[in-house]
Parts: sequence; structure tokens; C-alpha cells
Amino acid sequence: MKNEKKGNKHKEYMYITLSLTPRQKPTKMGIYSNGKIFGLRIYHFTEDDIGNTLFEEKQDETMTHAQMREAYLFYMCMENKNEVFFKIYTECNTTQYIENKKIMEWFPISLNQFLEHFNV
Repeated sequence: MKNEKKGNKHKEYMYITLSLTPRQKPTKMGIYSNGKIFGLRIYHFTEDDIGNTLFEEKQDETMTHAQMREAYLFYMCMENKNEVFFKIYTECNTTQYIENKKIMEWFPISLNQFLEHFNV
């Protein structure tokens, strides 16, 4: 994963390489979340471009409404709400593996997605 800063905005890119045998056709590459939320990370970047985790909760079961509410209240008490980023810990499928294995991954989400899921 690569972080890049332009002005005050940070973008994250995920690079995946795929090796194909001569008979395989290329498919759309990607990592796709199934939407279940097992954790949340709220973070921001310092002036030195270093990531700083402000809130993190991760577990083996999906988050309860009480845990989501706690994360939302933490966000609402923050002073610099416009300078934070969000990632959910979720179960993902990837097109990289032919067996279609599921993996657990931190997946970036937007502010609107955070508010939609965590404003319980």
C-alpha cells in the first residue's frame, strides 16, 4: 500500500500483481469487501506525513451496535473532524487467488460511509 500526499489530501493506493499462465485470460483485479465490520481504525497524518492512529478496535466477531456507537461518539468529540481517515477491518474476497479465499483486511472507507454505518 502506498500513501501519497497532495496539498492537504492523502490518497491510498493498493498495488497487486497477477501472474497468468499462457491460457488464462486477465480478469478485473481487486479486493472486494463483503461489508461485515470486524473493527474500525480512525487515523490522521502528522505534518511529517506519518500516520497516527487515534482510535482502533479489532475483533474476531462483527462489531455490535454498542461498539459502533462508542466509535461514533469518539468521532463526534474530536476537534479536527475534517483531517481524519477511516478504515474498517473486514472480510474480503480477492481475484488474485483462484481458490477465491477470504482474507481479513483493513479497507478504507469515506466519511459518508462511516456516518452511514456508525451513526447508530
